[in-house]
Amino acid sequence: MVDGEEKLEEKQKELKHKIVEYKQKLEELEDQGYLKWDNFKKEIGSAWDYVKKAF
Repeated sequence: MVDGEEKLEEKQKELKHKIVEYKQKLEELEDQGYLKWDNFKKEIGSAWDYVKKAF
């Protein structure tokens, strides 16, 4: 049971880190003016895939 809880906490930390990375990347793209809907969908799709794998 403890191993499962530790694994969950580890995955949650990884997920939070990935979310921060994606937010930073999106902010950089917005600043550069290159943010397009397709790129946004790909980023969100990647983030969602990661979330599904984490849980």
